[in-house]
This record gives sequence, C-alpha cells and structure tokens, in this order.
Amino acid sequence: MREYLSDKQVKSELTALLQVVHEFLVEHNIKYTITAGTLLGAVRHKGFIPWDDDLDIEMLYRDYKRLMEVLPFELPSNLVLQTMHTDSNYVAPYAKLRETDSYISEVNNIGRNYKYNGVYIDIFYTAFFSKFFMIFNSRSA
Repeated sequence: MREYLSDKQVKSELTALLQVVHEFLVEHNIKYTITAGTLLGAVRHKGFIPWDDDLDIEMLYRDYKRLMEVLPFELPSNLVLQTMHTDSNYVAPYAKLRETDSYISEVNNIGRNYKYNGVYIDIFYTAFFSKFFMIFNSRSA
C-alpha cells in the first residue's frame, strides 16, 4: 500500500534514497553532483529548501547512459526507474528514481497520470564541454 508522507517524512525518505544512490554510483564509478534546488538548499539552508519535495542530481551524458543501462537490473524491489520507456505518460527528457511504497503529489498536480508517484530523485544529464571551457571555468572560480 502506498503511504502519504508528511513533509518531514519526505525529507527523511529522500535522504535515505540519496544514500542508496550515492553508494550505487560510487560502486559503479559513476561521477555525479547535486544540482538545482538540492544544491541551493545545501548551500543556503544547510539542508533542504523548505518547500522542496525532491532531490536533483546531475552527471555527464556518458555516465547517465551507463546508469540507465545498469541501474534497472540492480534496484531493490521498492524502487523504480521512471523514464519515457517505463511510463508511457512520463514525458520529461530525464529520469526519476522513485519509491514505489510512498506517494507525493507534485505542484500543480503535475504527474497525476504518471504510473509511479512516490518520493523521487531527478536524474539530469549534461553535455560535455570543450577543454577550453572547462579550463576557463576552473580558473574563474
């Protein structure tokens, strides 16, 4: 049965979920970073943005492709990878790793037709930039 969670419970579940994802990514030598609202929350709030209900991670596209190849075969039974291929109503170009035994309602009821609606981590990818851009960026930081 899917359980409705309080805000405090959602954040606790997300923290535990991130630990599972982190261990998996380290084990498979897949580099990632927290991004978007998760990064902002970590810096500005020393945790979560108070109104945030998800986590965001990002990786290079080559790592994302590799993750999509290995993750589905190693997920515990209470987790599912949500993509356009696993949920015909899901249209985002990035994946979500979702719990199957919880339920959250997204802002403006986005996702009301999704097959999966549990607590989740958004998994984004980014393109590789030229060496010049990477060197320039590291020197300007």
